[in-house]
Amino acid sequence: MCSLLCQRVERGSGAVRVVFGVEKSKRKTNRPRREGAERPMGGRRGAGEVFGDGRVRTTLFYDPVKELGDMPEFGVIFKFNADYDHVQWYGLGEAETYADRKKGAKLGIYQNLVEDNMAKYMVPQECGAKEEVRWASITDRKGRGIRFEMDKEPMMFSALPYTPHEMENAMHPYELPQIHYTVIRVAKGQMGIGGDDSWGAYTHPEYLLNADGKMEFSFSFKGI
Repeated sequence: MCSLLCQRVERGSGAVRVVFGVEKSKRKTNRPRREGAERPMGGRRGAGEVFGDGRVRTTLFYDPVKELGDMPEFGVIFKFNADYDHVQWYGLGEAETYADRKKGAKLGIYQNLVEDNMAKYMVPQECGAKEEVRWASITDRKGRGIRFEMDKEPMMFSALPYTPHEMENAMHPYELPQIHYTVIRVAKGQMGIGGDDSWGAYTHPEYLLNADGKMEFSFSFKGI
């Protein structure tokens, strides 16, 4: 677990900039060779700029640390009320796409409902990712919501009715809880899913996030 710490507030031309960091915390690892060992979380910080038109531009920074291992994802998760269940995006589609599973997808504007992004796996798991997204919006049935936009490069986006924790703790679809939220993920990227042999093959190196170097990710969001 971690928490954001506001470090300073700066006023500029037409915007207020808030600089924040992540409180250092430690996480247990399940590696059998080092039972109870503590895994470094990495150096993370960020900044948010609030503009007069209501747009918020967020930038995340990552400074590498030793022994972190593969980074599954670098981004942010938002939770909205489940009433915000209409999704539209300009990116690859219309099926889910990943770093190593997107060659057959087409760039376009797509839309669906949040629940449509849940893959019908026998065991619930992460799904519904959308690669190379330029913008995406999540709205209620009246069209009210939030629009997310890329900054310097296309982003990864997903909208699901469950948190990662809820999916990880369900062995069958009927064990998933009643839907209360729409869970939005906006990220620089995710590691690929691998499985070239249909099951156990590891992700190819070119589809991993480079946790050995510095990373930066910027995006903006605004109410609509």
